[in-house]
Amino acid sequence: AATFIQSQARGMMDCGRYVRERAAVISAQMAARRWLLRRKWSTLEAARLAAQAAAAEAAAARVKAEESAREHAATFIQSQARGMMDCGRYVRERAAVISAQMAARRWLLRRKWSTLEAARLAAQAAAAEAAAARVKAEESAREHAATFIQS
Repeated sequence: AATFIQSQARGMMDCGRYVRERAAVISAQMAARRWLLRRKWSTLEAARLAAQAAAAEAAAARVKAEESAREHAATFIQSQARGMMDCGRYVRERAAVISAQMAARRWLLRRKWSTLEAARLAAQAAAAEAAAARVKAEESAREHAATFIQS
């Protein structure tokens, strides 16, 4: 009976030790799993916060861009209108300058042509005078020749 009692007592002590060791192992596993889950959760939370901050920053940038666009819309429209008016003024001024250049060149060409025409007419008159003088000289020579022959 003493052996039976001892075996029962050892069995109860081993069972208690087994329960304590099992509880310690479960507690250690729970602590490790809890640590892993906290680490994973903190990583996910950091990613969520970063995404949230990026989204908030993008929204703020969009709002700022919209406000800036509204503020500068009138300036942009005015600058475009001024640019179109300046372009039209440039085209008109360029056409006026080209017309003035054409008029000046036309005047210079007319002046040159009239000078050349006067020179041509003078040359023709000189040629006509020379021809008339030659004809007169020939007639005079014929008269003198006829007079010379008659004498």
